[in-house]
Amino acid sequence: MKSEQHEFDFVVVGGGLAGVCAALTSARAGVDTALVQDRPVLGGNASKEIRVPPVGATGCNYLYCRETGIIEEIQLINLHQNPAGSYERWDLLLQSLVYEQENLTCYLDTVIQSAQMDDTDGVIRCLTGYTLGSELTHEFRGRYFADCTGDGTVAALAGAKWMMGKEAKSEFGESMAPDSAQRGGMGMSIHFHASDIGRAAAFRKPAWVDLDLERASFGPFRDACGAFMRDHGGYWWLEWGGNLDTVHETAVAKKQILKIVYAVWDYLKNRSGIRDEIRTFELDWVGSIPGKRESRRIVGDHVLTQQEIENAVGFRDAVAFGGWGFDDHPGDGFLAGNEASYHVKHASPYNVPLRSLYARDVKNLFLAGRDISTSHIGLSSTRVMLTCAQLGEAVGAAAAACLQKSLTPQELASTPAVEDLQHALRRADHHLHDMAVADPEDLAPAALVSASSTLPSPVLEESLHTLQLEYDMLCQFPVVTDRLAEAHVLLDVATPTEIRYVLHRGASNGNTYPETRLHEGMLPVEPGAKQWAEFTAPITIDRPGWHYLELKANPDVAVHMGPAPPVGLAGFTVASKDPIRPNPYSRWAQLGRNRFVRVAPFLRIAPEQPVYASANVTNPHARPWRLPHLWISEPSDFSRPEWVQLEWDSPRTFSRAIVLFDSSLDFTFYQSWQGYPDNVIPSLVTHYQLAVSDDGERWETVAHAEDNYLRRRLHSFATVTARYLRLSIRATKAWPRAQVYALRVLP
Repeated sequence: MKSEQHEFDFVVVGGGLAGVCAALTSARAGVDTALVQDRPVLGGNASKEIRVPPVGATGCNYLYCRETGIIEEIQLINLHQNPAGSYERWDLLLQSLVYEQENLTCYLDTVIQSAQMDDTDGVIRCLTGYTLGSELTHEFRGRYFADCTGDGTVAALAGAKWMMGKEAKSEFGESMAPDSAQRGGMGMSIHFHASDIGRAAAFRKPAWVDLDLERASFGPFRDACGAFMRDHGGYWWLEWGGNLDTVHETAVAKKQILKIVYAVWDYLKNRSGIRDEIRTFELDWVGSIPGKRESRRIVGDHVLTQQEIENAVGFRDAVAFGGWGFDDHPGDGFLAGNEASYHVKHASPYNVPLRSLYARDVKNLFLAGRDISTSHIGLSSTRVMLTCAQLGEAVGAAAAACLQKSLTPQELASTPAVEDLQHALRRADHHLHDMAVADPEDLAPAALVSASSTLPSPVLEESLHTLQLEYDMLCQFPVVTDRLAEAHVLLDVATPTEIRYVLHRGASNGNTYPETRLHEGMLPVEPGAKQWAEFTAPITIDRPGWHYLELKANPDVAVHMGPAPPVGLAGFTVASKDPIRPNPYSRWAQLGRNRFVRVAPFLRIAPEQPVYASANVTNPHARPWRLPHLWISEPSDFSRPEWVQLEWDSPRTFSRAIVLFDSSLDFTFYQSWQGYPDNVIPSLVTHYQLAVSDDGERWETVAHAEDNYLRRRLHSFATVTARYLRLSIRATKAWPRAQVYALRVLP
């Protein structure tokens, strides 16, 4: 048996999205980092051996809340390199990002078995592990460690306090918790996939699979046939094992879940209503390990609870955000009969404090992923992978800050140093909910901003098609003027009729749903195509922000829809009236949210709303919140570049510039591995250059790109001293306008 010893500044254990983002973030900050993973692949539940599509805040009821920072970078790279949605290309991407990153060493197939503690100060000195198939043991010494294992394995080995199961209502005062504590939690799932092989493929259930399923076995909440015809597999609800010890009885759970998988396939192939349609389908993949939802949760200095999440409580040490609803499942999963899972959406995204991202009684151990310090109800929201990725990025940046300042995680969270961490995270385009604070290092806010052109108001240029008003429709638009007079909508009308309408003010918390009725009326309309209907709205605006025109259902009316709506214009229709989701934030669903070529109602507002000024690129917002907060040029074919420019009153010295382009933050990546019709978000700027000048006449290019497919671009260059910095845009992927959120300038 061979043994190796390693010295690192930061040791991350667990190679899911939380661990990958933690390790990449710290390594990019110059920290000598190890990433230790017990599986042969990276990605955790999103890996090619489990294949759960990542979800997060953007999958719920909020527009413009897609997770950015390092996880968006990964998703946009995957889109560019892997538009077909291949699991192998996704796996290759994760490997490449890790293997090619300076300051990062990855150890796959390496299981951590013990932790050596320093009993005098409660810190981990080293972890020991074993690499499968290599007869190789390792000793990983580090100054800081991160438990991203999901199961909280490192924390448990280090003697940290942990929780498991469901706490009683009385524990944290949570209304959604059970009356008494329960041992079990959420179960595990195994996915499968089938393909059409072009000839008949019979399936006979093996004898060890002792489940016989019929239509009634699926209950009212599981549409096996419809889901299969859409995705050819998957099924998050192939779940069981929540009432076991989800750490030590995983093997027991796996066998039972495999029985469920093969029993479901037996039903689909041999007795279901689609058996004739899928007679030529054959299983081509079944997950090799269960995807877990819940096991240990490590106790930190703060336990995040239901009330804090649903009330979006402000934390001074906020370092990440979430937004997935409370999504809890019965412990017996598929075998729970008619007992349903539930998903209750929140009124707003929320922040996670740093105090929930380290172990209270192990002084140098960070936490990221589903083992962070939350209650069971809190975990039902924070456990999803895009949120876990945000937690990982926060922990990676926190480890770098601790190393630089010689602080413990507890000291970082409790001192003003946490503000420096928050600024570092924002520079990385890591979102913190409702915490737009100017970066003290950014030179851009001191500059006068000008642009080649500015879109004067949210408008659409052409009608793409019509949408029958069979259901209530909601038209979103931003308002910054002190009054509103009219909203004009382009309609086709079949017969003389009346349209009932309501004008709403948006939510007081800044989120994208209507909250307060301001005006309602009835508009008579005559038959005709492409006619502008004038919905009067004579009101005074006391709070700028999102407003909504609701058109009540009328099948004699069709609304014209336009493509490529500028940020802030959006259309919604009534969402599912599922009785298990009574939450009012669930009523509306965005039209075309999962399509690259999105559409919105053909709407014009009087008076015009000047919301796209060039000065937006220097405000502290990096995404829409209450208002769009970006510069948009007039429509252009880019035969002449569109530009936005900073001009200082005296020369400034700088060596870095950060540009944040519009990556359509209202677009939601699919919740399945279906692939995409294109390989770049259409609104992204693809060809641009940055140039400096002393006099505004003679320009020197300091950075450029001709095939950009990312939202955040950091450009470092030789230090310059200049009065002007200009961003010139020569092409987008498909949008007819330049759209830029931020231009930051750093020494």
